[in-house]
Amino acid sequence: MQHAIDLILGLALTLFHLIITAIAVIESVLRDVLAPMGLSHGAENAILLVFAVLLIVAAIRIFGGLFALLLTIVLVLMVLHILLPGLGAQHV
Repeated sequence: MQHAIDLILGLALTLFHLIITAIAVIESVLRDVLAPMGLSHGAENAILLVFAVLLIVAAIRIFGGLFALLLTIVLVLMVLHILLPGLGAQHV
């Protein structure tokens, strides 16, 4: 039972890391596009901040259901583990 919980939590964490990496790559590309435009530092930061918020909102809308599903599965497995402690135990 604990192995299944660890596996699902690892999957959720890996997905989270992939999303954060994708957002960082997109932000870096946008910074490289904005740099030659000659915008002031404050304007560039404001554009990047707005774009970062939009990327975060998009990621939540796209992957929010998957994270909710994974969290629900983990919570159900934890409840089962508490209610049935010997279910996943190996007897030697």
